[in-house]
Amino acid sequence: MPAPRSWRDGLGELRETHGGPVDLELVLRYCMSAIAAERPYVTPATAQAEWELWTWVRELALDRLTRFFRAELRQLWEESRERTDREQRRTEPAYGERPRPGERTSVLLELEPRGWERDSYDWRVGVAHFNGEVDAIGDGTGTRLDELPVHLAGPLAEAFRQCDEPDEPAVLQVALAQAALGLDVERWSLAPGAPPLGAARPVVVRCLDPEPSDDPAEEQARWDHLHAVAMRARDVDCQDGAPAAVEREDRLRSLAPDTVPVVCHYAERPDAETAEGFGRLARSGYRVVLLRRAPESGPETLCADVHRRAALAVAEARTASHLPGRIHELRKGVWDKRTETYWSDRVALYYDDPRHPLPGPGLLLNAP
Repeated sequence: MPAPRSWRDGLGELRETHGGPVDLELVLRYCMSAIAAERPYVTPATAQAEWELWTWVRELALDRLTRFFRAELRQLWEESRERTDREQRRTEPAYGERPRPGERTSVLLELEPRGWERDSYDWRVGVAHFNGEVDAIGDGTGTRLDELPVHLAGPLAEAFRQCDEPDEPAVLQVALAQAALGLDVERWSLAPGAPPLGAARPVVVRCLDPEPSDDPAEEQARWDHLHAVAMRARDVDCQDGAPAAVEREDRLRSLAPDTVPVVCHYAERPDAETAEGFGRLARSGYRVVLLRRAPESGPETLCADVHRRAALAVAEARTASHLPGRIHELRKGVWDKRTETYWSDRVALYYDDPRHPLPGPGLLLNAP
């Protein structure tokens, strides 16, 4: 059903309905047409309004209409995420487009653990382009964890040389296995006396083996929403400063789409419950998460302060695209010994764009 020519025409069609299933289908199709229709402009509230309307449509259809019609609505929702008025909603370039300011190449570091050799990794360094291609810079196999900074120094320096711009260092994407997301790569220094990677540039972590979302469309919608409107942080594994189980998946999925979860107790080698908690977040469609690694000496005593400051940092960043830069500023503050930033010393940003998947373990990068 094409979008009505005007709101008056649409309201006229709705007034003519009489309350049966066929009429309800007409109303819901009209709502989906309103979501998908091109528009001359958008406001900061547009994405939230679309999400709320879609949620209302979906819940109403779930209670009263057939699964075949619900599948049709789902298809309409997915198609609406690929609207032709992309200039109004642009967050990143589509494949094949030239990058605009802020849409640049980044450096990709993949660290794949060798399961039969404890603390041993295969690694790959490449330059990731906005069109999804990755140019290989260097790789290695069977490198021990404590030797990785030495082996990575040369390839990373070359990748940074290719990607950095004056006064704007490129983002370093660190792809890790889910079991190794607590590895604090951003604290590594590549040369004696040099600042750690996280103080020198924005560093984000991604997952080599992410658990698939139960609903890819909602996962994409959450990602889009976080890049369009202001965000807010929410603690999901902490109760009165003590570790607690991450909330159930149905509860996580019910949270507002502007939510950035804060996993407050995440060790370098997370136990089974912690790992399962992160899995629940992944299956619930969260691709932007703050991970706070547990210090070697045990739980922090000022957990409430971390919650407050993390919420402030997320609010100051406003949208997810600015969050890597905000975390980078905090890490520079730690390096500069600014006490107000110390809470962020072991905070990592999980930032895993579902539209730009990693090459994947075992896949070759483009030759230089």
